[in-house]
Amino acid sequence: MLIPVQRRSARGMTQATRIQHYDVVEVLSQHPLETVYLVNDSQATHRPQCVLYAFVCPHTNLIKHFERATRELRQLGQHAQIPQVLAFWHESGKFYVVREWVEGHRLSEEITLNKRLSESYVVRLLQDTLETLTFVHKHRHAHQNLQPSSLIRQKSTGRLFLLDFGAIRHLSASKISPEGQLTSPLVAGNPDYIAPEQQYGESVLASDLYSLGLVAIAALTGQSPGNLPRDPVTAQVQWRDLVTASQSLTTFLERLLQPEPSDRFPTAKAAWEALGVMHTKLLVANDSKMATVPVAPGRQHQARANLPTRATTPPTRSIAIPPRYLRRLFIGSLLGLLTLGISVKSFQWGSYQIFLMQQKVQDWRPSLPSFSLPSLSLPWGQGYPEASAKDLTNLLEDGSIQLQPSAAKAFWQMTSAAKADGVRLYPLSGYLSRQALKQRSSDADWLRDSDYPTGYAVDIADLDAAEATDRQPSFEQTRAFQWLQKNAASYGFELSFPPGNETHEPWHWRYIGDEESAKLFK
Repeated sequence: MLIPVQRRSARGMTQATRIQHYDVVEVLSQHPLETVYLVNDSQATHRPQCVLYAFVCPHTNLIKHFERATRELRQLGQHAQIPQVLAFWHESGKFYVVREWVEGHRLSEEITLNKRLSESYVVRLLQDTLETLTFVHKHRHAHQNLQPSSLIRQKSTGRLFLLDFGAIRHLSASKISPEGQLTSPLVAGNPDYIAPEQQYGESVLASDLYSLGLVAIAALTGQSPGNLPRDPVTAQVQWRDLVTASQSLTTFLERLLQPEPSDRFPTAKAAWEALGVMHTKLLVANDSKMATVPVAPGRQHQARANLPTRATTPPTRSIAIPPRYLRRLFIGSLLGLLTLGISVKSFQWGSYQIFLMQQKVQDWRPSLPSFSLPSLSLPWGQGYPEASAKDLTNLLEDGSIQLQPSAAKAFWQMTSAAKADGVRLYPLSGYLSRQALKQRSSDADWLRDSDYPTGYAVDIADLDAAEATDRQPSFEQTRAFQWLQKNAASYGFELSFPPGNETHEPWHWRYIGDEESAKLFK
């Protein structure tokens, strides 16, 4: 259920006030198989607060399983948003684990009954949790207990911390069979948030993604997933009619909540990357910047038609030049024209003298002895110069894509104009450092010719086309490419590798609309 954890003072409890060298401050929660304490470490200099778990361990043959699970947690504690395991031991039929204390509140205090949270909240929740889960899945571990109460928002930073892993929590009720197999009558995780396969004692990495999808649904609907209707055949949660969200987010959540694990994303990393693409689309679709940028000169009448009209229009003021200034203006114009004529003649004469000098050099060159210069091998040949970070600006608000300011402004102008024609463009990438390029390819020619380090190049996709066209030759078949072919030049963009080149990339464009960029790519 979506209820906050209730804290109880240790003074009103019968538990010990000291466990080894840890002084009990408060009992955070208590269950038949587990008690959780807030404690002070009396042996440390500053007596830091920690969290101490006391798990019931009735069988000595379970100790090695507890120790193995705790060592795994200690390994995962290397991540900045997973609390570190500080100590563990077995004593008097209990297994104790001490971890870092994270001051904050559990997400069960944010995700509550009858409280619908925004789509932006859910997207950020998914981003933060998937980033941490990516680290967990990289080490081939599953959380098995993902729910709002297993996420803590740190008070000082607002970051989400992942805790209460399920692998260790169900060991207290486990037994070792005569065949040496570990069995437990309990299912790891909250029944309202577990994946279908977990109900039968099976858990895979994709099970965490199903649970995370239910956390997102709880936030969007304000309802506990256990109370939502389910399909009688597939047991799939019926939530679409209860949620008002973008098509991109609903499609993403549907993938997380597939009944079959094989139909979900295989790992948190795959889901995180897909969410990144979806978030980029949302940033562009929400159009947060386009309302303030001008459109193409040929479409300015369309923009004016959409502008609100003012109640009153200030009268036009005519400017009259006093007669005494007319003579000065006339004389000044004549002097300016005379100076310009002299300058042109001087330039022509200078060009002629340079031409004569070149002819003399050509006549003189054969008399020089022949010699050859040693060849120089540069790591990047004559590649384009790399832009400095201070010269770039964010193309998207989250800073994930950057461009030169002139290119970014022109891109949003072009995007706004495309939208007026019913075409929705969105950027896939912009500036890439040479180091980042080196990780993508070892082809020396490609590295030399790449214009991504300049900050003027941008990969463009069609927001309304299938993702399979992103950075693929099939992008040529999209409405976005056809629009770009006709109109991109009006905004200063050209194909980096047009048809006829050995490498043709229809999604890859670069800005040449100002003096500096035009000179660079000449």
